[in-house]
Amino acid sequence: SWKDQHSRAGIDWILLNSQRRCILRGFSSIEPTHSVLEAEAIALREAIFQLRRLNYSDVIFCGDSRLLYQYLENAKKLCHPPPAQLEIQTYVEDIQTMASHTHSFKFISRNDNHMADLLAKNARLQNSSLTISWDY
Repeated sequence: SWKDQHSRAGIDWILLNSQRRCILRGFSSIEPTHSVLEAEAIALREAIFQLRRLNYSDVIFCGDSRLLYQYLENAKKLCHPPPAQLEIQTYVEDIQTMASHTHSFKFISRNDNHMADLLAKNARLQNSSLTISWDY
């Protein structure tokens, strides 16, 4: 969730099982970013970091940032992908380094990402510290 360059942003991620049931979620308010694209890249990097830390593999990371996810989808298919947009190049390199060969990326519509959007907005509005929780 991004308002402007001077306001804190909200990020989150949700881990769904194969039946699309939420089993794990993480969210946080973060320092202001230059753009919504930068906030999206930070959110994805954090999700990959936390899921690696918890030893998850074979994860499909989905998001509604067309530029970021389509770049990652296409880059995975190429041996030497072109550089990403300069403003997020460092984040993309981190994402690609951390994402194992079993992880993949998929662009989804905003409508399909409504639960994540709502959690990110709440994290931004409530100035939440990093929280990770299991859903049972």
